[in-house]
Amino acid sequence: FMMLRTNLLHPLALVVLLPLTLTSSFQIIPPASSIVWKTRRTPNRGSSLFFNVDDIESQAVAAAEAWSVEVTAFLDEKEASLVADRLEGRADIACIRVGGRSGSVRSRFVLTNPDLGIDSASAEAEHCVVLCAENVDLGRCDPWPNMLVSIGVDLSKVGDVVVMNGSTTYLVVDPEIQKTCSRLLPKQLVGTGITVTALMPGESVPDGGDLQDMELQRLDKRSQKKR
Repeated sequence: FMMLRTNLLHPLALVVLLPLTLTSSFQIIPPASSIVWKTRRTPNRGSSLFFNVDDIESQAVAAAEAWSVEVTAFLDEKEASLVADRLEGRADIACIRVGGRSGSVRSRFVLTNPDLGIDSASAEAEHCVVLCAENVDLGRCDPWPNMLVSIGVDLSKVGDVVVMNGSTTYLVVDPEIQKTCSRLLPKQLVGTGITVTALMPGESVPDGGDLQDMELQRLDKRSQKKR
C-alpha cells in the first residue's frame, strides 16, 4: 500500500518541481518570475531619458501616410537639432518646429502630411501657449522646474521659461496644461497679487531675460523652511 501511494504521487511531485510549464502543443513557456516587464514613462525632467530620433522619424512617416497630425514633446536644443537635421527638408513629411517665442531654445515638432497645408503660424498657435506670471517674489521661490513638478506638470510639456525681472516670468507650455498652470501656480508661488495669464494674440515674449535651466534641482529643506 505504501509503495502504491508513493508511485502515484511521484509524477505529481515531478510536475511541481519542473521550472517550466508545457502547453497542449508542447510549447515551452517560461515561468512568470523570469519575464521582465518594461514600462516606458516620460520623466519629469527637461530632456527626455528616452529620446530617440528614429522613433520620431517613424512617428512622422506614420502621420504623413495617415494624413494625421502628431506633435512631439518639448525637446532641448541638442535633441531638437537632431530631429531637424533628420526630418526638415524631406518632401514626404511636413516637420514644423514651434517654440512659442522668437529664437526659442526648447522646441517641439508638428509632424504631418505636407499636402495638409499647415503653416508655421497656425502650428505655433495650436500647440504652444505663452503664460505670464506676474508679481512673483522669485527670490523666495523654488526653481521653476521644481515648482512646476510640484503641481503635477510634466516637464516634457514645458518649453522655454524666461525670467524678465525679479517678479515676471514667461512660460511656454503645451495647451493641455494651460489651465493647470493658471489655476495652481498662484497657490505655489510666493508674492502678493500674483497672476498667471495667457498672452493675447499679437502679444509676444519680450527680448532678453534669463532663460531657466529645466532640470530638477535638489533642494536644501532647511533653506526652504526659512522662506
